[in-house]
Amino acid sequence: MLRPVFTNSAFIRYDCEQQIREEYKVENNVLKKLAIQYLPRFGNIAVHMGFVTAKQLKQAMVEQVEDEIFDRPHRLIGNILLENGWITDEQIDIVLNELFKGHD
Repeated sequence: MLRPVFTNSAFIRYDCEQQIREEYKVENNVLKKLAIQYLPRFGNIAVHMGFVTAKQLKQAMVEQVEDEIFDRPHRLIGNILLENGWITDEQIDIVLNELFKGHD
């Protein structure tokens, strides 16, 4: 059962990491590694910039976990947000630029 996710970014990050690691035993493929490392930050940045709501982020995280439970292909959180029409390609680029700022 999913725990409530608070709008505070620290709680969202903690909740997401804990759910993925403890409840669903993420395997070691590339997309899942990226999700564990960057999903909490990607979602937090997207919410902070006003591109998505905390509720939309939570729903996207639920969808990602459901994919895992039902052995469906892994989707990155940005792709789930895009598929639901909650974020645009341009906004994803902005979030990714912010996420990887200083990694050049």
